Amino acid sequence: MSKIKVSEKYNQIICKDLRIVIEKMKSSRDLDENVYYFSAAHSIFNRIFNIEFNKHLVFINFILSKSFNIVARAVDITKQGKHPITIDQDFFNELITLLEELVKFIELNENAYETLEKITLLVYSITGNGYFLKQKGVKILDY
Repeated sequence: MSKIKVSEKYNQIICKDLRIVIEKMKSSRDLDENVYYFSAAHSIFNRIFNIEFNKHLVFINFILSKSFNIVARAVDITKQGKHPITIDQDFFNELITLLEELVKFIELNENAYETLEKITLLVYSITGNGYFLKQKGVKILDY
């Protein structure tokens, strides 16, 4: 993945809006609220690439959208008491840290692939197979 090339105007909008998402997530200790605020992350990119198409923004949107779907489902199952994987504020704190890292790369129009990979691995760790691999001793989160 090469550098993200977004016009200054849209770069500022993305970073400003992502920072709002991050601050809202930081201020919440409620799983549902964190899922709600996280849902805005992928939407930011979707909104921008509809105006100024950029393949990197599509890629980021795809990763964040898929991540949101997995997290939302896992939180719903956890609340029903049917999920053997504990999703707690620590998970969201790590996600917040990675979103902060993502903002830094976007701000500099730098390659964000490694950060997106980390988000993917973090979210994968709460899937059934991710949990199974952790139970087998596989270190999924190696960053």
